Amino acid sequence: ITAPSSIMGIDVYGTYSEGICGFSLPTKALTTSILPDIRPSAGSDWTGISITNPNNQSVSVKVELVRSDGNVATSKTVSVGALCKYKAVLTDFFDSAPLYETDYLRVSANPGVLAVEVSGSHNNSWMTSICACSAY
Repeated sequence: ITAPSSIMGIDVYGTYSEGICGFSLPTKALTTSILPDIRPSAGSDWTGISITNPNNQSVSVKVELVRSDGNVATSKTVSVGALCKYKAVLTDFFDSAPLYETDYLRVSANPGVLAVEVSGSHNNSWMTSICACSAY
């Protein structure tokens, strides 16, 4: 999408249980960002991520699961093609590490990427989202 001035996007979607969610899409690619809202893997909720590469070349993206004490529990690097997106549910993405409510994600890529975190309930009664914020 191109325009002579700045544009902003929004995504709106619903659930099977009459819930609705809308969220702003990020507009600035970041080289290091934080996604702060993780739902515990032992609960009845889920958390997913979407990473978009707005660049004209592929980029390697490192996603770290960080505990509340600042230690990295696990990490994974994925390749995101030029002008493409990568999406995953965190319990599948980090299948060997439990998720805790106090955890957060650190996303690193150079050049920068756009990241969004989406959470919801397994019974489709609610959804929420948050755009990544700069780590610095």
